[in-house]
Amino acid sequence: MPESSDSYDAVCFGALNADVIFIVDKIPQKDDETYVLDVKVSSGGSAANTASALASFGNRVAFVGGVGKDEYGEMLVSELRRFGVVPFLTEGKRSGKAIVLVNTAGDRAILVDPGVNDEINSFPKVKGKILHLTSFVCRTSDAPFLAQLKAASVFDVVSFDPGMIYAERSDVWRLIEKCSVFLPNAREVEKITGLDYRRGAEKIFSRMKNGVVVVKLGSKGCYATDGKTELKIPAFDVKVIDTTGAGDAFNAGFLHAWLKGYSLEICMKAGNFVAAHNIQYYGARNFPDLNDLKAFLDSL
Repeated sequence: MPESSDSYDAVCFGALNADVIFIVDKIPQKDDETYVLDVKVSSGGSAANTASALASFGNRVAFVGGVGKDEYGEMLVSELRRFGVVPFLTEGKRSGKAIVLVNTAGDRAILVDPGVNDEINSFPKVKGKILHLTSFVCRTSDAPFLAQLKAASVFDVVSFDPGMIYAERSDVWRLIEKCSVFLPNAREVEKITGLDYRRGAEKIFSRMKNGVVVVKLGSKGCYATDGKTELKIPAFDVKVIDTTGAGDAFNAGFLHAWLKGYSLEICMKAGNFVAAHNIQYYGARNFPDLNDLKAFLDSL
């Protein structure tokens, strides 16, 4: 894994996956059957998606993760570079893959094969204004989680989207306590705290060193508390095609505005704006043009 003396606006540390998207008639339940309408392959992984969006918005972004020496590896690396992301990658035999089932209403279910992502055990010497963390499966080892803990100790600002994988870990609090921007969805808050998202956000905030808890509510928008103020911002009314990567897109919009020094309310609106654009297309990396995002922010 290379080292760098450069400093970035954001360093994103998490999984890099090839998304194999099956567009299906319905998402099957136990003992159920359905049929495939179409298949699409694209680059994914929560941290990599957010990194790609942030870079497309003109930020200097590094990504720390893993890639396999297989048929997906070249695509994954070239896509990061196409968006302007600087990759710091652990190499392994098999790239991570996410098998995504998406129905005609845009709902989804995901199966993850972590591949090389589970082999990451260190963090390069790379600096940034924000370290953004997302979950690893950690099927064979806790080494990726422990590497994230170590990385979080050397950044002044840490943002963290746990995903359901980390929300189900009892030790997720170890990362929460190091972060200053926490970006879960409502189900993850309930899983972590056993409380509804409002009371759960308050409990989570009490364990953080400072900052804000921002809860993504899907079609209902988002909610945030910074310990002093509570805000709830409605979502944009758009036609939903595929919700894959919606949370990652929200994170990018929010963090982009955060880096620019906007208020919490405007950061939340920026997150909703980027997420709304993403869900109108298949795949996780459909971002608004930088000029459109800038015009939106200027209008607020």
